[in-house]
Amino acid sequence: IIHILAFLLSLLAMTNKKFPILLKGYKLSIASYIWAINNIKLTTESFLKAYSMNKNKTWQIISEKSVFNSRIFEIFNLDCFLPSKNFKHNFYSIHLHDWINVFSITNDNKVILVKQHRLGKNLITLEAPAGAINRGEKPEDAAKRELLEETGYTSEKLILLKKISVNPAIQNNTCYFFLALNCKKNNNTKFDPAEEIEIVLKEKEELFDSLYSGEIDNSLAFLSIILARDYFKK
Repeated sequence: IIHILAFLLSLLAMTNKKFPILLKGYKLSIASYIWAINNIKLTTESFLKAYSMNKNKTWQIISEKSVFNSRIFEIFNLDCFLPSKNFKHNFYSIHLHDWINVFSITNDNKVILVKQHRLGKNLITLEAPAGAINRGEKPEDAAKRELLEETGYTSEKLILLKKISVNPAIQNNTCYFFLALNCKKNNNTKFDPAEEIEIVLKEKEELFDSLYSGEIDNSLAFLSIILARDYFKK
């Protein structure tokens, strides 16, 4: 696989014209081929180093048992063993649906935010439209659905900005961050029975400039603004 990828990369890296080879009309440089091989190997080694550990230092899950189940999440008790310390310990893992978060912008450059009461911390928060992905639902379809249900807006263009683990210490789910462009008000909102939301429109640059003011007190909403700001800086 490395050699196939190197071959494809070397077609794009033909700055070195030494030892040209004629292949299907392309002048393929041996030097650029070697360059591609070395770079792929370095990338692969860096990836493995970042996402692997000594097996003796990683927990072995001996057994897992569901101890609580609700409509929103399920909690598992994990019986684990750490070989490096010959140590047993119980952990809890919260299994949830994957989530979406949508940074949405109207045609006149306003950011669509939602204000709601969050009972986890008993706090009124200002956030980007967000929600859970239904079983079997594609993340982008969930983003469109939540945007429409919470705000009544639809988007002409949806861009995936980031896919990231929410809190891998205790949770198993992933959040997909989308940017929704050219949003238009097309429908009435459709809140869940236990949901009450107020829509707030803010100028994009004003929101970016006030990011650290404390107005956004939700980590996922905060990250969605940072990702959107970085996207518009490109």
